[in-house]
Amino acid sequence: MPDKSTVVGQAELLRKYSTAAKELFIIAVSWLAVLILLWFNPTLLLVNVSQGVFLLAMISLALGVFALRRWQEFKRLTGAHARLSTAAQQEANQLEQLEQAQRESEEKYRTLVEQIPAISYIAALGDPGKTLFVSPQIETLLGFTCEEWLNQPGLWAQQLHPEDRDRVFADRAEKEALGLPFDADYRMLARDGRVLWFHDVAARLPVRDGNARIMQGVLLDITARQVAEEAEREQHRLADALKETAAALNSTLQPDAVIDHILDSMGNLVPCNAAHVLLLDDGVARVIRSRTFAEQLPTVPPQLQFPLAQFANLRQMYETKRPLLIPDVEAYADWIHMPAQPWVRAHLGAPLCVKDKVIGFIALSSTTPRVFQERHCKTLEALGQYAAIAMENARLHAEREHKLRELDALRKVAISVNSTLDLDKLLDLVMRELKSLLSVERASLMLLDAASGELYFRVALGDEAKGAQHMRLPLSEGIAGWVARQGKPTRVNDVSTDPRWCPNIDTVTGYVTRSILAAPLKTNDKVIGVIEALNKLDGAFDDHDEHLLEMIAVEAAIAIEHARLFTDLETTNRALEKQNAEILASRNILRVLFDGITDSICIMDRNMRVEALNQATANQVRKTPRALWQLPCNQVLCRTDELCLTCPVTQSFRTGKVVDAIQSHTLQNGDKRTRVVRTYPVENETGAVDRVVYLAKDITEERRLQTSLIQSARLSIVGELSASIAHEISNPLTAVIANAQMLLRAIPPGDACFEYAQIIERAGQRAERFARNLLSFARQEEYQFVPLDVNETIEDALALIAVPLKDAGIRIIRQLAENLPAVTGSASHLQTVWTNLLFNARDAIPAERRGQVQIAAHADKTTQTVYVRISDNGCGISEQDMPHLFEPLFTTKPRDHGTGLGLYICRTILTRHGGTIYVESKVGSGSTFTVCLPIAEA
Repeated sequence: MPDKSTVVGQAELLRKYSTAAKELFIIAVSWLAVLILLWFNPTLLLVNVSQGVFLLAMISLALGVFALRRWQEFKRLTGAHARLSTAAQQEANQLEQLEQAQRESEEKYRTLVEQIPAISYIAALGDPGKTLFVSPQIETLLGFTCEEWLNQPGLWAQQLHPEDRDRVFADRAEKEALGLPFDADYRMLARDGRVLWFHDVAARLPVRDGNARIMQGVLLDITARQVAEEAEREQHRLADALKETAAALNSTLQPDAVIDHILDSMGNLVPCNAAHVLLLDDGVARVIRSRTFAEQLPTVPPQLQFPLAQFANLRQMYETKRPLLIPDVEAYADWIHMPAQPWVRAHLGAPLCVKDKVIGFIALSSTTPRVFQERHCKTLEALGQYAAIAMENARLHAEREHKLRELDALRKVAISVNSTLDLDKLLDLVMRELKSLLSVERASLMLLDAASGELYFRVALGDEAKGAQHMRLPLSEGIAGWVARQGKPTRVNDVSTDPRWCPNIDTVTGYVTRSILAAPLKTNDKVIGVIEALNKLDGAFDDHDEHLLEMIAVEAAIAIEHARLFTDLETTNRALEKQNAEILASRNILRVLFDGITDSICIMDRNMRVEALNQATANQVRKTPRALWQLPCNQVLCRTDELCLTCPVTQSFRTGKVVDAIQSHTLQNGDKRTRVVRTYPVENETGAVDRVVYLAKDITEERRLQTSLIQSARLSIVGELSASIAHEISNPLTAVIANAQMLLRAIPPGDACFEYAQIIERAGQRAERFARNLLSFARQEEYQFVPLDVNETIEDALALIAVPLKDAGIRIIRQLAENLPAVTGSASHLQTVWTNLLFNARDAIPAERRGQVQIAAHADKTTQTVYVRISDNGCGISEQDMPHLFEPLFTTKPRDHGTGLGLYICRTILTRHGGTIYVESKVGSGSTFTVCLPIAEA
């Protein structure tokens, strides 16, 4: 742009140029006027020719001189004007170039702003919602266009996360008041509901207009960093929660305390407003424990029920056995809003599984949509495992207590049956035990009067039962009459829907019968009465109740028959009474002995059908001895549908000799078992074999133990040989190192042999260190606990097995933190742990895969623990094998490639050190073993 002096000079030049032009114009006009005057009046020239010529000459001369001077001045001004015009044109060109450069600079700046991976903006100071400029990255990151962001002043404040809004406003106002740059981390909500973390840096812009107050800033997306940090914090919190939960689980059999602890942990680990544990029973999930983490939310009513058939989310988890994440229930088509929880907007649930069976669910709810993330599924699944274990332990404990009560009651009944013939006392005891076992309001026993064909009450226990003792019931009426006629048990959980029900007795006694369980009393396949249980107090009658009633009915029938026989025989033959008592005692003894034998015993008749078997045989097929009686032996012993011609039982029938055999078979779970079989023929009075006794002993564990002992013996020999080799190597190595050191002293450092002597010394020291590690590894029978560096034990173990790992193509990645705190331990035993884990990692990596093993060590002073993690990229461990990894003799390696003792020894060694070991694995991706060792006390 031209400066002020140039403009002033141009104006002055134009003024002079105009004056000179005017003067030239006046001279020309004056000269022309004289000529015209002379033209029209020549007499002036004739009056005095000489004066006229002189005057004309003088005037002409004066005008000529004046005109010449003005012409020179005009030419000078014309040149100056041309130079000024040229300078002005040059300055105009420079101005245009500057404007073009400014436009190009602005374009480059805009292109740069629009390409950086962050949001650039310009906003008004004092008005957080007014944005003057925003870069296009706003649409990529938050889903809003630039026009929407600029045209809606409150959009920035609206999309701020509610939990960060007050903090950000206060911080921004404070920085503006102090004139300081704004620098903060906060969360924002994208258009689709995603939560993003941003680092906001903004500063005041200098402007010429003093009244304008604007600031320029950059929003940098730091979501990935925040998520990673939060994930790490969550992993630590989860590990602590799992550790505390495991301790609670091991300290009590009461599930409520463990589940309450799990629910509290969920509230700390996952951003939820409520957590519930549901128990699944007969297709209906029932809330058994609940926790609400917001005071304004109502509590969930206890025993709230959710049928699987109605709730698709529970049904999906039941079928897939996988967690279910519903970010927004409004977008879930099958969601059903419960009146007790109308506020739910996000749902996260996981099934509680025990042995691949869903026994319940754990569910989290939130008032905020999309608050749950995929990482929360793993947290919920991990704690859900403990909840399932707690519930299963409680169930098993309750079942055990119930079984013990049943066995105790049956024992009392059996003792009473075999110890007294007082029928009234015996039946009263039997019915009281029945009423207690089945948990019913009323129990009664009716006997059959063969003469009248009616049932009459022999014993009746319970409220208003005495009124029925003198009543009789025809066989053609009622459920009890049907049981007596058919000789079969029955159960009716709603008598009002059964056509066999006869309410006559209820009408007389005033008692209201709702459910009934009845079984016949039989002796010699003849019905002598009916035993009943009425109105179960805790639910409905089931198969177990029916089976238990049948067993008691058998004992009661035996008792009744014994009493009748005793009454009939007492008057005729007292000697026979003594004989019967001896037979009865012998029968009980034989039964106890027969069922007490842990080996499988079975007796077959000529038709190859089971005539008798002990409880151990029945347990193998998970059925009762009664259910297996008279079945073909191949279905019971071999679980096949066809007879085996090479069966030892068949051979004993054919040859009449004792037959020995070794058989192998596979259980339903795929486990291969081996048994030693011996069959004994039994001859009748004619000498023919009409029965064969089958005796089988399972020797699978015995053989496996023998193999492990042989392998252990071999390892012991290898250890002794290693110690001998180490001793034999150490002596010559000492001489080699000493001579090398002597050579180093004798040879000048500049000599070429000096370097060779150094190589000999280093190689000898390396071989000596290897021999010392091998010797230390071989002598592990005693624990010598001293403060030691975990990194050193790891390096010693890696040096010991470097060659096998290198031969297998395994790449070792070390991530050992420096200056680890010392732990109190036995170095040789810890080397054993690292060696076993490294060899397991090597064996888990397929040959076609590029093997990689990562070993990392770090300390956590908060928990006073040193953590060592050994990870591989192998084939992983299946879920069904995970619970058995640390059991002795369990191995997933091929036969002759593993003893099944490695991980068991590792856990044993770490237990002696006060440490723990746990494993994380995914099939196809590899496994990670984590060892935790306590830091030594200062």
